[in-house]
Amino acid sequence: MSAEGATAEGTIETKVPARLDRLPWARWHWMVIIGLGTVWILDGLEVTIIGSIGDRPRKRQAIIAANSDLQERELIKLIRLAAAGAEALRGRGVADPAASLAAEAGIAVLRIAFEEWASGPAGQDLHRLLADGLTELKAVAQS
Repeated sequence: MSAEGATAEGTIETKVPARLDRLPWARWHWMVIIGLGTVWILDGLEVTIIGSIGDRPRKRQAIIAANSDLQERELIKLIRLAAAGAEALRGRGVADPAASLAAEAGIAVLRIAFEEWASGPAGQDLHRLLADGLTELKAVAQS
C-alpha cells in the first residue's frame, strides 16, 4: 500500500506539530481573542449599567403612559429612530422599501419588548423579550 506521507513502518508523517502550543499564532487568533475579550467586558458593563439605573426605565415608562403629550413625543422619537435606521440601511446598500420596512419593524419589536419589560415583573430579561418579539415577527411574516 503506497499512500502519500506514509513510511515503510506504517507511520504517517505530517506537518502539524505534535503539541497545540507549537502551532503558529496568526493575526486571526489575536482578532478572536480581542473580540471575545471585548464582548466579555461589554457584557459585564451591561450588567453594571442596568443594575445602576435600577427602576428608572420603569418609572419613566409609567410617566409616559400617563401623559398623552409625552406619548406623542415618544412616538416622534421612535419615528426619527426608524428613519435613521432606514437611512443607515440604505447607506449599506439595502434598497427601499426594504430598508424602511426593516427599520420600522425593528422599532416596533423594540417598542413592544421595552413596554412589556417596563410594565412586567422586575426579573424579566429584555434580551429574551426582544428575541421573542423577533421570533413572533418572523412567524407572522412566514404565515
